[in-house]
Amino acid sequence: MKADRMKNLGMLYRFELGKIIRRKTTLVTVGVVLLLILLSLGLDSVGCYYINGVKMDTNYHRNQIFKADQLGLDGRPIDQELLEEMGSGYDRIPEEAIHGEIPYVATEEYETYARPYSAIFNFVKQVLRRNISEVFTWEPDEQDLYLTRQQMLEKEWEEVFLTEKEKEFWRQKEKEIEMPMVFRFKEGYWHLHDSMYTVGFLVIFATAICLAGVFADERGRKMDQLILSSKYGRNPLYLAKVLSGISFTVLFVMLICGLSVLETYFLYGLEGFDAAFQLIMPSFSYPVTVGESVLIAFAMLGAAAVITGVFVMVLSEVLHNSLGTLALTAGIIILSMVFPSSAIPERYRLISQLWSYLPSNFVAAWEIFSCRTVPVLGMVLVSWQAVPILYLVIGCGMAVVGRWKYTNGQVG
Repeated sequence: MKADRMKNLGMLYRFELGKIIRRKTTLVTVGVVLLLILLSLGLDSVGCYYINGVKMDTNYHRNQIFKADQLGLDGRPIDQELLEEMGSGYDRIPEEAIHGEIPYVATEEYETYARPYSAIFNFVKQVLRRNISEVFTWEPDEQDLYLTRQQMLEKEWEEVFLTEKEKEFWRQKEKEIEMPMVFRFKEGYWHLHDSMYTVGFLVIFATAICLAGVFADERGRKMDQLILSSKYGRNPLYLAKVLSGISFTVLFVMLICGLSVLETYFLYGLEGFDAAFQLIMPSFSYPVTVGESVLIAFAMLGAAAVITGVFVMVLSEVLHNSLGTLALTAGIIILSMVFPSSAIPERYRLISQLWSYLPSNFVAAWEIFSCRTVPVLGMVLVSWQAVPILYLVIGCGMAVVGRWKYTNGQVG
């Protein structure tokens, strides 16, 4: 009997997964999302590069020039020597260009002397958090650069109301980061992070569209009388539907991530997997590489999409209406965009932090790699360690509620 039940469950699972994949709505939605993601990642490499309305180059060729510049600096520590080389190059730019009378990137001095160090200049600008004219006048100083970064971290920890235990946690993590930082070419990973919020929004929204009818369509098509009287009861069918919805979501996320990595490889390259993540996000203190950070972001995208899928499927069973399910889910997603966690005053930390864990918010790099932590059994967990556990607990709770509603619902 048990073997028959498992065989029946496997058959139901394959049938339900096939139903989701073969829906015209699913095929159209996935196709549109893939196209939008291709455009989003490739936007910086299409078209031409203009200065004051004059075409200077194609964006693709320009990107290849910057890549060659950065590869020329690859492996060098961002120390006093490199900072002075950068300063010497930027010192050659004419005064009128520095003060904005003409674009400094249009000068011959920039192209010849400064441009090869533009990635270092941008890193310094991120750390100092000053405008371009102030960075131009900054006297290259390795000690000042890293001291300013440490002060920036301490200030940010104060602004988000971290506890002393959390601050000490991050100070210990800072000691694990190599100083001075070593510059590596990492543009491909930067583009993946830069597009993550857009990609995440599209994946979350597409998941809602594709799964909104998993349970509701039975009611709408009056198939519930036949389906709910199955030989082995409703439990196997409910489990098959939920598992097929989760499987579809995981496969969809894997497809999106694979496509994103493939396009990034061809357009920008994937060199620098082991570069320090702080080259992209100087305000984060956890010792991970840019490659590891992208893998973490992809995993969080998968977790956010799965919990969204479970929520949508359970909601469709509760409402018995796919349009109502989609409308409510879309409303929550749009609300999270219009009213992000940053709009909540930091003094209301718990509310702000929980709101940042909403799947449509948590796909953003600044939320995944937030300095706000979660205490669990005396341990300090960072967001990308704690949120999947939270999603698992909530997802199981929602699945139990959905099962109760499905197995006890009356046939219409």
